[in-house]
Amino acid sequence: MKTLLADVRIAVRSYLKTPLVVIGVTVSLALGVGTAATVLNLVDVLLFRLPDVPESHELVGIYSRTPDDAYIGTSFLDFRDFQQRSQSLTGLAAYIRVAVHVESTTGTREQVQAEIVTGNYFELLRLRASRGRLLMPKDDVVSAPPVAVVSPDFAREHFGEDLELGDRSLRINGVSFAIAGVAPESFSGLTKDWGPAPHLWVPVVHLPSAVSIFANRPFLEAREARSFLLVGRLRPGVEASSAQADFDRCHSTARS
Repeated sequence: MKTLLADVRIAVRSYLKTPLVVIGVTVSLALGVGTAATVLNLVDVLLFRLPDVPESHELVGIYSRTPDDAYIGTSFLDFRDFQQRSQSLTGLAAYIRVAVHVESTTGTREQVQAEIVTGNYFELLRLRASRGRLLMPKDDVVSAPPVAVVSPDFAREHFGEDLELGDRSLRINGVSFAIAGVAPESFSGLTKDWGPAPHLWVPVVHLPSAVSIFANRPFLEAREARSFLLVGRLRPGVEASSAQADFDRCHSTARS
């Protein structure tokens, strides 16, 4: 767990130190222990290289910041609070980057980079599948059968050009996941700057079964587990200053 949190801190820090193309504004949330008030800063840096995501200028990244000015992720409980209380966004999604162990129906085993995402992730980004469908909110509930989305490269390498989604599946950490669809050709995830691009997208609800270190751990219910990254989309006409005030209110309400 400590390694995972360290990876998140390093990744966020790398974003903040890379002054490349700006496609949005970051609302960075300071959540220090013992801090009475929330301080939100608007950070004009690159978060996502997503030229093919519709209306990418509306996207914002939301990060926690420690008292010593280190940027980290956000807990899943805080994400749920923000999602319910925020009035400045049309939507808010959470995601985390992990390595998973995959075994295809042909018996091939390998370690693959994946993004574990909330069910509204692709919907918020306004993306369409190149084959089949993308993950949806209905896939991110406890009663939903395990499904995953694969990258075009992964689909071609493991299943060839004639991929029939209806009967294709792969095993992630020993659990069978049906392949719901194939991501757009131009999309490489929100964490591609961490290293090799992700090739799988799995709903958050299946995180404990997909990744062994999260099995039998109340990771999603631990407010101190600040490992999720958040992406939101501003409502039409909403300025960054309004989003700042909105999240200031959300945090104050959640802690009251």
